[in-house]
Order: sequence, then structure tokens, then C-alpha cells
Amino acid sequence: MNEMYFIIWLPLILFVLYLFTRDQDVEARLETHRGLRQETKKKRRIDLDAYFLNYIKNMKPPQIAPDYRLDVEAALYAAGEPADLRPADIVNMERFFSVLLGVFGTLVLWQMFDIAWMQLAGVVMLNVIIGQKLPMFDLAQRAKKRKKDVAGTIASDLDMLSVCCSTGLSSLESLKSTATSSSGVLADEFKLIVSTVESGGTHLPDALTRFMKRIPTDDVREIARIFHLELEMGAYPVAESLATLSETIRQRQQENIRVAAAAAQNKSTFPIMFCIVPALILILITPVALSLKATIKM
Repeated sequence: MNEMYFIIWLPLILFVLYLFTRDQDVEARLETHRGLRQETKKKRRIDLDAYFLNYIKNMKPPQIAPDYRLDVEAALYAAGEPADLRPADIVNMERFFSVLLGVFGTLVLWQMFDIAWMQLAGVVMLNVIIGQKLPMFDLAQRAKKRKKDVAGTIASDLDMLSVCCSTGLSSLESLKSTATSSSGVLADEFKLIVSTVESGGTHLPDALTRFMKRIPTDDVREIARIFHLELEMGAYPVAESLATLSETIRQRQQENIRVAAAAAQNKSTFPIMFCIVPALILILITPVALSLKATIKM
């Protein structure tokens, strides 16, 4: 009898195991397919970006006003010089997006909102202005993101840099060691300084000046100033200055956190005073008022 049960249940168990392994195999194939699809989309996006940048760079360089050229160069430096773009490329992008939004953006809005003919000129001008501002807006967002990344790692990177300088390493060797041991925007900038100096492309003072332009913050300017003084004076307490700067940055960050916490507490006072407290008062007073009303009627 037991053998009969075994013969009956064995195929069923094997069938259930087959379904389980088949489901796992199907899930693995689906996961692989999703990964391949994401990689294909990423490759297409990269190819499209490369085609667009190549098209922009091959356009005829426009005439740029000197003051505006300086503004664009400063924005490019602060954004980390993405894709080795030049000021002429940014101006060509502004023209490209102005035409693109001015024509196609207006057509889309016209079809979606049934804009009157009298308002069409204003919509076209608005789209042209938005298209012109897009490249500089993107550079500003990139620069803001870089500054935020630097603010999050600068204290620890300065500690490491201070330790390297205190061991007797030169400024360039200290920067190289810190860049190798750390990660982030600041470490990438240290690597850029080291690579440009070691390749003979520029000297360390010029690389530090470019470093200040690429991350235009007071803390980075102070780092560059410390190394400039060390190069000019020869015997300058670099390690102590960097350690002091790191401690100052930490104290400032802690103070900013306390200020933000206090501001958040003040913001939470408004809903408590004007929403929650009145509701509690109504809940507590209403039964008493109803009982008094009933007592007065009696």
C-alpha cells in the first residue's frame, strides 16, 4: 500500500518541482531581457547625445560678445566642462533650442490649448526665450550638483590631504594620494590637477587656478590659496592649515544643520497652532457646550 502511495505521489512531486524550476528559469530570462533592453536604451541615448554634440561642434562658430563669452566660460568651468564644450558650442545650442522650441513647441501648445492667433506671437517669443535659456540653465544645474557633492566630501578629503602633507609628501604627491584613496567630484578634480601637471600640460599654480574656476566656492579658493602660499614661500604649514580648514568646514556644516532643524521646527508650529489646536478645542468644548445647552433648556 505504501508503495502504491509512493508511485502516485512521486510523479506529482516531480511535476511540481519542474514547474518551480521552469518559473525560475522564465524569471531569469525575463530579468536578462530587461537588463539587455535597458543597456540598449542606454546605448541609444549615448549615441544620440554623441550625434547631437558632434552636430553642434561642427556648426559654424558664432560671434560672441566678450562679456558674454566670459560668463559662458565661467559657467562651463563651474559645470566641469562637460563634453569639452566651448563657449561657441553653448551659443549654437542656444540658437538650436530657440528654433526648436519656437517652432515645434509652439505647434504643440497650439494644438493642445487652441491658442488664438492674437496670442500666437507671444507664445512663440516665450518659447524662443525658454529655448535660449536652456543650455545655461543646464550648466547651472550641473554646477549646483557639483558644489553639493563637494560640500559632502570636502571635510574628509581635507583630512586625508592633511595627513599626506604631514608625512612629508609634496603637494602634488599629496593630491595624487588623496585622489586615489577618495571618490567624488573633489577627488576627480585632484586627479585632473595631477594628470595635467604630470603630462606637462601646465604647471601646478595654473592647475590650481583652473581648479578654483571649476569649483567656485570659498572653501576651494582657500585650498588653492594654501597651496599657492606653499609654492611661493617654500616652508608653509600646509598640513596644519588644511586641518584647520577641515575643522572650520565641519563646524559650519553642524551649524547649518542646527539652523535647518530650528527652521523646520518653526515651520511645524503653524499647522499645530492653526489646524490641530483648534480641532482639539472644538472636540473638547463641544460636549460641554451641548450639555450646558441641555441643562439650560430643562
